[in-house]
Amino acid sequence: MGAFIVRRDGADITEADVVDFTRSRIAPYKKPKHVFFVDSYPMTASGKIQKYKLREMACVQLGITGTVFAKEEEE
Repeated sequence: MGAFIVRRDGADITEADVVDFTRSRIAPYKKPKHVFFVDSYPMTASGKIQKYKLREMACVQLGITGTVFAKEEEE
């Protein structure tokens, strides 16, 4: 589970601040394991957040290269 956060102007928030904030407010299994700070969310033309692009950004930053549903090459 990861959290993508857009900082407000002048905000000085860290990954530790986010984890501390969630500690007493949400269930342990919902707490983010990774915190990513972004300038803005990738949006569709209709104004929805493009979650697949956030996943791609997380994979790049975490160095994850494989996919879960990748087809195996047949010999």
